[in-house]
Amino acid sequence: AVYNRRTPTWSDVEKVIDAMGPGPHADALTIQGACGARINEVCRIRNRDVESITGAVDDEGDTRIAWVLLAFSKTGARRVPIRRHAAGVVARLHRPDRPDEHLLHYESGRRAGEPVGVNFRNQVTNQMRRRIDWDVLAVPMFATHGIRRLVANTLRDASVPLEEIAKLLGNSPEQLLRAYRQVRPNAVLEAVERVGLGGGPDTKRPTPIRSGTA
Repeated sequence: AVYNRRTPTWSDVEKVIDAMGPGPHADALTIQGACGARINEVCRIRNRDVESITGAVDDEGDTRIAWVLLAFSKTGARRVPIRRHAAGVVARLHRPDRPDEHLLHYESGRRAGEPVGVNFRNQVTNQMRRRIDWDVLAVPMFATHGIRRLVANTLRDASVPLEEIAKLLGNSPEQLLRAYRQVRPNAVLEAVERVGLGGGPDTKRPTPIRSGTA
């Protein structure tokens, strides 16, 4: 489906989270948007995987940081930082006295033997597809994986090294470029403006780096 390949904007994501209303489905997308994890990884976080929550909200701003272990990952367990408002969501949900329970989930509708995290992931994706009126929101329909691509693109546009983005998302740099990196519509225009293409003979352009012989 086309919507599976669509990358939303941050405004789109915020509208969808608001449309879901308060609850664990919206919380799952908030956490995903804070660290770029796969939605399956988010839905399978257990209370014991929340390693620390530090900081506070005060007159100086929001300094909260939660370090979370994504233990159920197809590319191997990794620790990710979750900041500010999303860290507050983690803090609200966290039950350290129940280490083996999932951080967020609904038990209702789970088939016999189906893992809680898998069931909850399906609920999140179904809620996005079937219960949100995308026309009313005036947002092109997207899947949860689009949020992961959005995180990758945002970090890359901020000149974060590929290796660091790949470590956060749990991918190799090569896979990151192949599967997630998308060029923004205005990025090409910004690139040609930056080097002065089409500006005429008086345009100042950066000196090209020569390699080899002419």
